[in-house]
Amino acid sequence: MKILIPLSKWDVSTSTNRLKLLPRLLKNYGHDIEVVTTSSDLKDELLNENKDFKVYMPEAISFPDSFKFRDDLVKTFIQRTIDIKIPNTNLPFWKVTAFDDFRGHIVPHSYRTPNMKYDLILVPLPSFEDPMPDIDDIFYTHLFSEAKSRGVKIVFFQLFPVHTAPMLFLRFGDYYILRSEFERDFLIKKGLELSKIRLLTHPIDRYLTSLIADPYMDMVLDRVSEERDTLNISLINHAKYRPQIREVLSLLNSMKVKLTLNFIKRNYTVRNLSETEIVKEIIDQELTNKKTIDINLTDTTTMAKSVMTADIIISPFFLNALNLAVTYDKTAIIHNRGFKGTLMPQGISVTSTIDELRSEIDKVIEKKNNYISISNILKEIPIG
Repeated sequence: MKILIPLSKWDVSTSTNRLKLLPRLLKNYGHDIEVVTTSSDLKDELLNENKDFKVYMPEAISFPDSFKFRDDLVKTFIQRTIDIKIPNTNLPFWKVTAFDDFRGHIVPHSYRTPNMKYDLILVPLPSFEDPMPDIDDIFYTHLFSEAKSRGVKIVFFQLFPVHTAPMLFLRFGDYYILRSEFERDFLIKKGLELSKIRLLTHPIDRYLTSLIADPYMDMVLDRVSEERDTLNISLINHAKYRPQIREVLSLLNSMKVKLTLNFIKRNYTVRNLSETEIVKEIIDQELTNKKTIDINLTDTTTMAKSVMTADIIISPFFLNALNLAVTYDKTAIIHNRGFKGTLMPQGISVTSTIDELRSEIDKVIEKKNNYISISNILKEIPIG
């Protein structure tokens, strides 16, 4: 699918630059991506970070800047609004317009729109609380007009709160990508058709299109380019619970899915024997099926990132990293029959057997398969 993504410097900055990762994400899904921006700085940044797709600026066109040009625009304005009156009065709307300021509100240039050779345009839904600069407003107006005349689909995705979306933009979009059922219901009450709305549920995609920065979620941004069908598991080691660790590894070795295993150890040495050497030996003994398992040996200094980048966190004992996992809607499991019946914080599961652990992992696989990503949504949009 060939997609044009217009990005303004304003939208990118309000998302703390996360929005710059959206073209890369869709490129990795196999889409043909082009980015257009009116900012030379943003263009340079995107080209430096993405060598393999097109980023360009539209060509500016200057208009006559004269009193005659102003007068012609005023006449056009009156002709187009001649039948509009102030509600509950007979006063024509154009008679209350400050024509002496009319010229000061005219931007004396526009842009050439690109050749509409795209399947769709993917663009943030604007906000009247955080309006885009005039330079982008003008370009987007021409871009949308040209897209409509050529039959190119316009897909808006939520960046700002939907409560601040100008009603005009709820009239000509073909589809709208939103982040919650509440926001969907709000726009339906404003008159938007349900058939045009798609809900985004993938956590990383949702964070890319959010205004709220989160230092923990920032740790997952390097997974934007990662294969989404890979199950990521963080396993926390402990010297007292080697049998439980071996059980977990044995189960992972037998699974038929692609796995990334973050094995979290401690850095200590007893005489001449280090924890790293012990762990490597255990891994080599239990993980014989290494073709489908990518192993990252790490330590507790990267615990937070190991938790945030994982789909499942498994530990043979309780530690606060499991609470962090639950806070971010990740599956946290203590695999140790000795903890069965022990009161645990809400959201932390305890498994005693391999079958119980396998069942918990299967639930996560199903949940992950049901995530709706931006790419899932775009691929289902009928083109042509």
